Amino acid sequence: MPLYVAVFDANGVLLDTEHMNERFQKGIEALFKSEKIPVKMASLKKEWTSIASKIDFSSGSLQSAREELFERLGIPMKLLTKYSEIDKDSLAYCDPSEPGLKENIQKIKRLGLYTVVLSDTVHSKSELKLMLNAAGIGGLFDGVVVPADTGYTKPSKEAYVAALEPFKADPESAIFVGHDAGEIKGAKLTGMLTFSYKEKIKEADYTIKNFKELFEMLRRMKKQGL
Repeated sequence: MPLYVAVFDANGVLLDTEHMNERFQKGIEALFKSEKIPVKMASLKKEWTSIASKIDFSSGSLQSAREELFERLGIPMKLLTKYSEIDKDSLAYCDPSEPGLKENIQKIKRLGLYTVVLSDTVHSKSELKLMLNAAGIGGLFDGVVVPADTGYTKPSKEAYVAALEPFKADPESAIFVGHDAGEIKGAKLTGMLTFSYKEKIKEADYTIKNFKELFEMLRRMKKQGL
């Protein structure tokens, strides 16, 4: 079956969030210092990791998850709005995962493939689009899919199917590019052709070191009628 949809993970594949995370951390540290809140970033990260992994996107929300975080750490709820503002401000500090990313995605699109971002971010679709814009690759994707809209996260089959549904595409006509073994395995079990980005993952069909290599591989596949 010919390939015509390319699905990409966001963080670690399309996006480098190091600067974003640094911006967020500095902002929160300054907020806590000004308000004399004795909470360390290590504790904040630990509790947030625990909470975020259990968010029920079918009924929960980012706001309620943050309220739980504040409650656990004894942070005054009056600071929640400022906390959210700092988080949103940090989204503008995303970088592309590699030089030339925009140009290579454009080349992949010219092969006749739809492009989709499938992320497990706790943020909304509009916020993820802000991150993509900041990285200089906004507007290149035919679909942006987040759990807040679908209720599903990778590696559940429903998450991948949700990314393909707007294009009426079977999994066998799509590729998934990721860097996490569980997500690669989930995509493969769904029926997609899988590419591991920079990481050698045994479950992946192919490993690529950059998007230029991905484009060249897809171009060869297209010439072979795949």
